[in-house]
Amino acid sequence: MKIIAELISIFFNPALFFFLMPFSVVYRYTQDGSYAMKWFLFSAIFTTLGILLFLIGRLHGTFSDIDISKRKERGTMYVFAWAIAVFYLAVAILFKGVLFPLSIASIGIVVGLLVFEAVTVKAKASIHTGTTCAWVLSLGLLFGIKLFLWTVWVVPLVAWARLSLRRHTMREVIIGGLLGSSITLLTFYVGKQFVP
Repeated sequence: MKIIAELISIFFNPALFFFLMPFSVVYRYTQDGSYAMKWFLFSAIFTTLGILLFLIGRLHGTFSDIDISKRKERGTMYVFAWAIAVFYLAVAILFKGVLFPLSIASIGIVVGLLVFEAVTVKAKASIHTGTTCAWVLSLGLLFGIKLFLWTVWVVPLVAWARLSLRRHTMREVIIGGLLGSSITLLTFYVGKQFVP
């Protein structure tokens, strides 16, 4: 069972959702697959940069494991991620303006990283369940209830994997899921005020 939990955690790594999100958001609002693919490729550069920074940190001992299990190490990870997210947001605004759906989603990510970092002082909120909840909820909000129902099973699966591997407690999994869901709902609500 541990191998299955490891595979689930690796496959549904938060980076996966950062790769997929730009395509989904842009496609939903433009209905143009090739245009959405351009933003996917552009966004993949930033996600890849984040992964490379993590791997360099891992080689230098900044991070003791792939899950960044030690709470004190998470602050460094959040600083790296936040810097990349702010840079991405600045570039998106420069090219498309603040009302571009991906710019709004990026604002949500920047705020989300700050919230997760603040919560880390008291609890090691699960980033896996946070990003999984955010992704599944986003699919539902973007494309409707059917896609939400087709993908919602991923949330308990990832939660089970994180608990089985003892990377998080039930409290940390719930906090991560609630934070990911709340930030997503708030981002979509604010975005809806500006982008029909």
